[in-house]
Amino acid sequence: MAILQSRKLIIATLVIKGDFPAIQEVHTHDFSRNAYNFYIGTFGQKGEVTTCVQSVDGAIFFIQKDRQIFQI
Repeated sequence: MAILQSRKLIIATLVIKGDFPAIQEVHTHDFSRNAYNFYIGTFGQKGEVTTCVQSVDGAIFFIQKDRQIFQI
């Protein structure tokens, strides 16, 4: 699961603790610009899952696994 906030993207999983579900944070990616929307999917022939986050002013951040690989 991914949670987009104004200047960060949180990658988390849903776990069951006792009788209640809880969100457990896996990775956090901080951005220098305000985030607007995001897409999670595959790009290109490699087929690796990539997260693409667009900022309000049009910058695009590409994230694979736990690191940012590219920004335009």
